[in-house]
Amino acid sequence: MPTKVTVPLSEYLAAKFKEVLTIEPANLDAIGFLEPFLRQTRKFQELREMLLAAGQPNAATQHLKRATESPDAGIRRAAGDLLARP
Repeated sequence: MPTKVTVPLSEYLAAKFKEVLTIEPANLDAIGFLEPFLRQTRKFQELREMLLAAGQPNAATQHLKRATESPDAGIRRAAGDLLARP
């Protein structure tokens, strides 16, 4: 029977969150986990690259864009969707 290699949970989660960042560089959950993890493991270059990528203008997600809109913008968008239906 082959031996099972176990990876610490924090390293497994870090790998998964890094995959998320390849798709969405400004994902707050991934950054929130990886920032202290990378500091603790003293991977400062990787931390720097992650934060620089997240700060790029095109890295903002649709979720972040909607979160920074005015409260009534969502209502106007929904009303526009309803009015646009045939």
